[in-house]
This record gives sequence, structure tokens and C-alpha cells, in this order.
Amino acid sequence: MAPLVFQPAPDLPPPPGEAGIWLWVKQNFFKNTLSSVLTLLGVLLIYGISGPLANWFVLEAVFTGDAQACNQADGACWSFV
Repeated sequence: MAPLVFQPAPDLPPPPGEAGIWLWVKQNFFKNTLSSVLTLLGVLLIYGISGPLANWFVLEAVFTGDAQACNQADGACWSFV
């Protein structure tokens, strides 16, 4: 008679919502009411700042020209960088 060898069953995957990036986001950004409010305020702040910054950095920027063109522009002056 051959000796019995213990072979464990393969591990089951965790239930949905209890692993991965969504669990990490939930535990770190939405742990309680205060962290949820601060997270949402931070997202709104980033959203509110990103539009005007993109406008200044790219849309109204001067990429070529001289000092006079830079003085007349409303955006960044990249020709001297």
C-alpha cells in the first residue's frame, strides 16, 4: 500500500470587491465621512485648477517669437525657456 500524501486544494480567489485597486481606494480615500469629504474637495480643487493651468501653459502660450510677443500674450512664454 502506497503512503498517503497530503495535497492541499488550490486557493480560491477572493470575493469581488475585497481585493484589488477598488478596495485600496475605498480603504484609503473613503474610510469615513471626513476622508470622503476631503477626497471629493481635493478632486474638485484639482478639476478647478487644471483648466486654467492648461489654458495658461498651452492654449494661450507663445512658443516662438521675441520679447514683445511674450509681453502681449496672456499665457506662458516658452520661446525663452
